[in-house]
Amino acid sequence: MGLFIRMALYLASGMIAGMGFASFDDAAGTLTVNIDDMATILGGLVTFAGTFVVGRFAKARGGKT
Repeated sequence: MGLFIRMALYLASGMIAGMGFASFDDAAGTLTVNIDDMATILGGLVTFAGTFVVGRFAKARGGKT
């Protein structure tokens, strides 16, 4: 489970950097993040994680997912 979370975070980080949602200024040494775009990404990740957690909970209670 931990490996899956780590790999998903690697994927999300690469996508965020590659799509221009975050940028690093070498001269100032700052990382700038576009909050509106990040809210959309985080909403999708929370929904994905929520469906996984609910599925695990249902399976632990004897249900099939």
